[in-house]
Amino acid sequence: MFRYSDGTYRQNPPAKVEHMGLIRKFTDLSREQWDGLGYNEAVPIDREPFTTYVTEWCKNDDLIFREKIITATVDETAKMNAARKAKQREISNLADSFIMEVEGKYGLMERQTWGQQYAEALAYRADPESSVPLLDVIAVNRGMDVSTLAMHIVENRAAWGLLAGTIVGQRLAYQDRLDAAVTAAEVEVIEVCYVESV
Repeated sequence: MFRYSDGTYRQNPPAKVEHMGLIRKFTDLSREQWDGLGYNEAVPIDREPFTTYVTEWCKNDDLIFREKIITATVDETAKMNAARKAKQREISNLADSFIMEVEGKYGLMERQTWGQQYAEALAYRADPESSVPLLDVIAVNRGMDVSTLAMHIVENRAAWGLLAGTIVGQRLAYQDRLDAAVTAAEVEVIEVCYVESV
């Protein structure tokens, strides 16, 4: 960043300046020559989000202007709202990602049959004479009897329900911590990590 001769601060220096009656490339001049023309390198402060600063610029012996903080005021409400919103997204997105990763082990076409598989498995277990065309085809192609297949489907559905319940429970626990947080710092220390069992 550079301080210009008119007192403004800009990201880049001028390409050319007039020096001793000649138009010169700015980069061909020394820092002392820049200073003589009213141009100086300038180093701004690092600004934190949600903070309002009152600053002043001071030229040091090295001819560099450095910005100094006079006061800094943090908008705690805005900071907290932003932290809460970001953490809420993280909690929800990681839960969805976890479930999608587990679901991803199965093909889309197979997942689309889960509802019918379960309905037929329940029907078969209630009455082995029930019509279960999907289970019949799966069983034949898998080399398994329909009775065993129906038992696996019901067990898998129960296991899936337990996994979903585990993730929902963890998500709600993170949500409870988020709801209880009263500062942005308390929100930021919530580490979100879903696991299959706790």
